[in-house]
Amino acid sequence: MIESAPHQQTDSDGFMVDASAPLSIVSLTRSEERRIFWSLLLLVWITASLTYGPFLFSSGVTISKLITFPSTVAIGMVTNSLMRLVYMHLRQRTFVVKYATILVMAIIGASLEAVFSIAVYEHFSKAMNWTQRFSWLASSAISETWFLLGWAALYISFVENLLIRKQQEALASAAQLAHTAQIKMLRYQLNPHFLFNTLNSLSSLIVHKQGEEAESMLMRLSRFLRYSLDSEPTQLVSLEEEIGAQKHYLAIEKARFGDKLDVVFDIEDDLADALVPSLLIQPLVENAIKHAFAPSLEGGTITIRASSAEGMLHMQVEDTGPGVEDPHALLDEKNPGVGVRNTYERIKVLYGEKGQFSIVNKEEGGLRISIAFPLRRKV
Repeated sequence: MIESAPHQQTDSDGFMVDASAPLSIVSLTRSEERRIFWSLLLLVWITASLTYGPFLFSSGVTISKLITFPSTVAIGMVTNSLMRLVYMHLRQRTFVVKYATILVMAIIGASLEAVFSIAVYEHFSKAMNWTQRFSWLASSAISETWFLLGWAALYISFVENLLIRKQQEALASAAQLAHTAQIKMLRYQLNPHFLFNTLNSLSSLIVHKQGEEAESMLMRLSRFLRYSLDSEPTQLVSLEEEIGAQKHYLAIEKARFGDKLDVVFDIEDDLADALVPSLLIQPLVENAIKHAFAPSLEGGTITIRASSAEGMLHMQVEDTGPGVEDPHALLDEKNPGVGVRNTYERIKVLYGEKGQFSIVNKEEGGLRISIAFPLRRKV
């Protein structure tokens, strides 16, 4: 769940993905999955009962039939319920493991139905020899196995189809949000004031014959703009690349603010290959510059942190500025600034209930924005 206050959620997956794959983590809610399950379970078994029941009793009503018919239906429904639980539990496992387990469960359930039917028939009607028992067991188990597998195929197809549709919707929405974030960042980069201040700083360095410093700033500007233009909004980049882009950006801004702006990067060493949506924290850093340091005469510090815990990647952008009167107002659609809200919306769309977002004023002064999402690493 995405909230504007901190809350605790864990995910122990920490799985590996291909960095070239679009990012979209979607899942069915319990109510959606239960609706599919109960609808198919009741529809299939009621239809089967109404179809097979009249045929079964057309040759006469006996005690064994009255016991066997509802009992086999109950065993079949219980088997389907167990197959559903196993499928949801093994959904991320390999094809062989997942469907072999379902096949075995179907065979066991069908065999139990057949054995129960034989036992009831022999108890209330007449005994059979081993050949008759085996013939009944084989024919009944085979037909019932196919029936149980047919139900499982229907259930899986409905679940996977809904997941695909949700993924397509999430990807479309995420692409639009990411594209908006990229356009906003580029607009800020190409803003005349931004370029004027950067070029003015370069000019000053050249006038004072600080050629190495001027060349370094020009290279940082070039790299930052190239990263911005080359980054595909819907793709993943390594945390090392994302932090590198922020270092170029902040080095350029430091030319404006000089000693007023201090930057601290607190990044865990083993997270260089962690994957993040491109340009995700850029609006947060931009917000810190705009609201914390531009109005201030004293300056301060921006701290960017990244750490991992229990399968989650945690990132923070905080400053030592004056803070804001109402942090939650930054997420309001009526707020003219869209940067922080855009990051919030991207986290919500891309990660759903597994994503976390919080924004608070620090007790010692300044603003802290925290985000967290499942940890993935570059293959």
